[in-house]
Amino acid sequence: MNKKIISWVVAAAMTMSSLAPASSVLAVDTKIEDAFNVVMQDTTVVTGLSTVKVPISFSEDVSFTVANLKFGVQNVPNAGNNHAVIKNIESVLPANSGVTVEIGEKYSGTVNFTSSSGKDYRIKKGEPFAYITLEFQDGDGAQKFDMPAGHVVKVFIDELDIANDKQESFVLSDSAKERSSAYVNVRAEESTDGFGIKVGSEIVYDQKSVKVPVILNGKICSAKTRIDAGEGAVIKNIEKVNEDVTIKGNNILYSVYAYGDDVPELKDEIIAYATVEFTDDIPASSISFRYIDVIDSKAVSVYPAEIDNGMLLNVIKGDVFFEGEPSPVGGTTILLESIENSFDSSVLPTIYEKQAESNPLIKTAIDKFGLDRLAEAGGKACDINDNGVIEGIDSTYLLRYVMEKGFDPDYQWSEILK
Repeated sequence: MNKKIISWVVAAAMTMSSLAPASSVLAVDTKIEDAFNVVMQDTTVVTGLSTVKVPISFSEDVSFTVANLKFGVQNVPNAGNNHAVIKNIESVLPANSGVTVEIGEKYSGTVNFTSSSGKDYRIKKGEPFAYITLEFQDGDGAQKFDMPAGHVVKVFIDELDIANDKQESFVLSDSAKERSSAYVNVRAEESTDGFGIKVGSEIVYDQKSVKVPVILNGKICSAKTRIDAGEGAVIKNIEKVNEDVTIKGNNILYSVYAYGDDVPELKDEIIAYATVEFTDDIPASSISFRYIDVIDSKAVSVYPAEIDNGMLLNVIKGDVFFEGEPSPVGGTTILLESIENSFDSSVLPTIYEKQAESNPLIKTAIDKFGLDRLAEAGGKACDINDNGVIEGIDSTYLLRYVMEKGFDPDYQWSEILK
């Protein structure tokens, strides 16, 4: 969250007798905020379930006396008259929180949180504070237990206002609103062999952007999906490279006008490239499928047996452990690596293997790229003076850089590597 709201402390308590639209409740010193958003977890459910719960949290720590939220749903597509509705919103704040919770009428999607004491209440980043219960229904509004596979429901934030004790209220920007959504994907009970949908994983070296492929496998009549980047990156553009593909924003549709034996079988077919831009110093990010709707050559909805979300690793000079910045412990590792390299060997594979036992990032990177390729990337991070050889001087350069950076945040490698 940006500095202007890093220390939200809450406003005078406000008492509400009803859940009026948030925009009409909080009107003092309103600020449009793009630095945070409401986080709702994408969920895949097996057909046969009639309800599903979606957890709600914030992308940053948030403090408030009053928080008004209104959620909506969009069925993508509407499978006949089948649809999903918001049945209930359930708060999971502690009983002793001092926060009064008012849930709106059934299907309204509204909830209001008010601090009874007038003191701020703080919700930590990523900590669920409520759950939305979605109910699948048929055209008559009756609960539906056999929702067709392939049905997709988008849950989104419709309105949000938060007030603090500085008499400020915060609302989401349009881009933050777009990020504040989740997809619920109804899938067949069994996955289908021979079908795959993948997005590429790439290692780059201190770059601002990278292109990753979107790949399909199988006799597919149509495939509809949305991809998004995780924290630290954003998809700037998606370019189709297959004539049967349509792109709209981050949504990708592959569709052929064929049936049965006339449907072409795709084998590691690249249908599009996504250009992903790194937005900050986070060294790793993900590219993931928000939902998947695949129809086979017999017009049957299938769930691919092979689904591979992508990982992006941006290797930065001196950042041996992919933490986002060089650290003193990296200097020791570089020194060990320089000694081993004189014997035509490397300590990095052993170090990364050990790290993977407790470091999820390293473990995922090994799974995606393999130990040898990850060690190669780490080796490039160790080569501080970019001469193609890891030497003891590289360790000295790194330790000096870390020390100087501690005194001067604007210090650059060029100051050392003159």
